[in-house]
Amino acid sequence: MFSNIKTLLVITTLLSFYSPAALAENYSVIVHPSNNAPFDSGTVQRIFLSKEKTFSNGNPAIPIDIKPPSDQRENFREIIIQKSASQIRSYWTMLVFSGKGAPPKEAASEKEVADLVAKNPNMIGYVSSSIVSPDVKVVLTF
Repeated sequence: MFSNIKTLLVITTLLSFYSPAALAENYSVIVHPSNNAPFDSGTVQRIFLSKEKTFSNGNPAIPIDIKPPSDQRENFREIIIQKSASQIRSYWTMLVFSGKGAPPKEAASEKEVADLVAKNPNMIGYVSSSIVSPDVKVVLTF
């Protein structure tokens, strides 16, 4: 009887050290392997908000979003874009209405994002780190 209680206590103690954030999946921002432009989260944010339309090397920047509903998209929005879903909708409504921009193109899946980025040196996207292949280059993880 004491053995079971002791085991339960050990398991409970160990589980108390784990948080959902520690168990969360990592994501990667990816570009074509030939893209040598420097990246940070601010640069990626500006590209995805259409505030920057080129990479620092002068090449056009074409951001690719994952169609909703998508956990990856929500995490990207929260961590990199740092705006709520309603703020993003309002932002794009304003830009589209004023003719100053359009939201990123959308892909149906992470695999499609990775395939598009691997084939086009002007594209930038994000995927789960677990599906990154040598066909793309990771420039940021979150």
